[in-house]
Amino acid sequence: MFVVTYLVPAVPYPRSIAVLGGVWAMVPDVHWVAPVYAAEPKAAHGSVLADLFWFHRTLDRLDPTDSKAVAAVLLALLFAVTFVAERRGYRPLERVRELGQ
Repeated sequence: MFVVTYLVPAVPYPRSIAVLGGVWAMVPDVHWVAPVYAAEPKAAHGSVLADLFWFHRTLDRLDPTDSKAVAAVLLALLFAVTFVAERRGYRPLERVRELGQ
């Protein structure tokens, strides 16, 4: 969400791209739902390659116990970034409304 909002602000369909970014971040966890061949994705989950998916391995290492406090802080950060992104997304619409009056 942060990348789409601030680094590439003129991209079309920013919310869809943000959702795809979330899906991209969860790709290393596919071994939890893979019906077959789960060993290969599980091995990739622990490798440096997992950091290609929005620093998945690094974030897993920062919170190895999956604590609820860290999850709550990261969820609050997600809400804050989403709020800022939404606010920024509606500002051009407000400017267009002002010009139309």
